[in-house]
Amino acid sequence: MIQIRIDLSELHASLDRARRHRDMTWQQVATEIGCGQSTITRLARGHRPDTQTFLTFTTWLRMPAEAFIELLSPRPQQSQPDLLVEICALLRKRRDLTRRDRDVLEEVIESALKGLPRKPTRIRSEHTVNGPTGPRHVDPSDATAH
Repeated sequence: MIQIRIDLSELHASLDRARRHRDMTWQQVATEIGCGQSTITRLARGHRPDTQTFLTFTTWLRMPAEAFIELLSPRPQQSQPDLLVEICALLRKRRDLTRRDRDVLEEVIESALKGLPRKPTRIRSEHTVNGPTGPRHVDPSDATAH
């Protein structure tokens, strides 16, 4: 069974960013979207909107609903698309960017992504040492543990 979760905090944060970018009040946003301001307030408090309201929010944001959906139980054969490919596909859909703008942004993003690790790395490294009471894990940054 596939389980999903809507990232409510990111949805509200996106609404807030768009509101500020468009220099609007929450009341103006609610009116333009066609919902009550209380609906947006409930979203901020973690209450999940109904499907129609969710889709209205994403349409107003001009973003796909998938941007706010987290797959909690992915099927084993599923994998995420390459991040650069996904970002570039989004950039190509932008009508407010020239081809040169998109090319420059793609270069910047590709350069930035090269510095990121491919797989999650451990923040703390632990080693096993043999002590008088047997093997134990120690943090190599702790000079007193050796």
